[in-house]
Amino acid sequence: MSTSDSGAVRDFLASDGITPSEGELAALAAARAQTEADARTLHATAPAEGENAGLPGRAPTFAEGTAPDATHTPDGSLLRTADALAQGKVSSVELVTELLARADASDPGLGVYLARFDDAALAAARDADDARARGDVRGPLHGVPITLKDLIASREGPTTAHSAVPPRHTGGEDALVTRRLRDAGAVVLGKVSLSEFGFGASDDPELPVTRNPWDTERWPGGSSSGSAAGVAAGLFPASIGTDTGGSIRIPSALCGVTGFKPTFGAVPVDGVVPGAPTVDTVGPIAADAADCLALYQVIAGVPARGPGDPGILRGLRVAVDTTGLDRPGADPAAGRAVADAVRVLADAGAVIREQAVPGLADLETACRVVQGAETYDTHRERLARHWSAYGSLTRVFMAAGAFWTARDYLHAQRVRARGRRQVAEFLGEYDVVLSATIGTAAPRLDAGLLHLLPLFYTSVWNATGFPAVSLPGPPNVAGLPIGLQLAAAPAADHRLLTVAHALQMRTDWHLRRPAPSVRT
Repeated sequence: MSTSDSGAVRDFLASDGITPSEGELAALAAARAQTEADARTLHATAPAEGENAGLPGRAPTFAEGTAPDATHTPDGSLLRTADALAQGKVSSVELVTELLARADASDPGLGVYLARFDDAALAAARDADDARARGDVRGPLHGVPITLKDLIASREGPTTAHSAVPPRHTGGEDALVTRRLRDAGAVVLGKVSLSEFGFGASDDPELPVTRNPWDTERWPGGSSSGSAAGVAAGLFPASIGTDTGGSIRIPSALCGVTGFKPTFGAVPVDGVVPGAPTVDTVGPIAADAADCLALYQVIAGVPARGPGDPGILRGLRVAVDTTGLDRPGADPAAGRAVADAVRVLADAGAVIREQAVPGLADLETACRVVQGAETYDTHRERLARHWSAYGSLTRVFMAAGAFWTARDYLHAQRVRARGRRQVAEFLGEYDVVLSATIGTAAPRLDAGLLHLLPLFYTSVWNATGFPAVSLPGPPNVAGLPIGLQLAAAPAADHRLLTVAHALQMRTDWHLRRPAPSVRT
């Protein structure tokens, strides 16, 4: 980039009080050029300016049903844990004590926890055991240990967003999803790591670098990295994460667990640190789809019912989207995983057709615009006051959102509105869309991540707001996890997770776990 380009960027950001270094200005000038190219593409395909840019509403509630079938779920899953507690095979105190000891042994090498609530968790576990002894069972998660991504407020301590940037949100009040978990009987073990503010990486040496339990030299994915890594490592049976462009599904794919992004608006975000409010979503990460369904129903506040008929795959109309699997850097294992899933579905009676999601590229661009503009708006004042406290990658990513204009943002929302209608019509012909979650297995931590962005196939479902789940597929030749993604129409959350559960009933890919990582 030329000196004049950097100078223009300097002058532009100075109006917001932001003063990047010379090196950062060069990176931001390159980001501005990419923004302008994306804007040209966006405006060439955008709907008319008068077209409605409204956002999707909340999902409806569902009727009461039967308890989930825990068949073919791995030991340590949320439902098996709840069942063991209900049958008196183990106490909540014993579970919490064991999991905290497991974290003592392995977490220093994985960087999963940001804050552990040992005393509070043990007290809550004792209270749960005493209540059960009196016949007072509070809900489906009574005594079950879980964790929260550190964007989600809990009364035990501050919410830091894995960042040194002040002010940190102090403890004292639970987020609404945290209250719902406690009301269902859950025991909160602590807060877990993430990409800084769900968007980048902190440079603070006091904050942990999260590692993938399959290979600690590899990235666990983001931004809900600690949630997925901790479930995969057996440090807790489930965690609650957030997803703005794939932040639940990407780490779930790379760590070999199941992660669910619900329909936008189905789960409240009250008490959750915002990023991009028109795409931010809260959802579960757990061992399998049945566990995710149980957690989803609690945090969404809908009546509990287990997965539906596992025979749902017979006659299921499946669109298989292989877009991007031939892009540079894609692991052939991603394509093989999709093909293996197609064979399982076809053998179960599903009707398969290879068909790309309509308007996919436009929706991905629109999501980048919305994420960038809204995240910058969320952080603009703090970036001006605390620029150097943000991680170097985070602050450049966030500041690049300043280059989107109001016209770009409004066009992006119109593209989203049109895309929602197109994809909803498409899903009138198909029940689910199957794709890879990511076109690769976990990269090395020192490999750099920007070149991988074209291999993330998640943001289209944030742009539409439709539900999507990542579940483990067959591994690559090195034995590393590969993720499969299923998506469905808005408010079809239960049906989608039933399909994912039925697929997992016919495979064992989700049963694989890494060898324990023990501190030496």
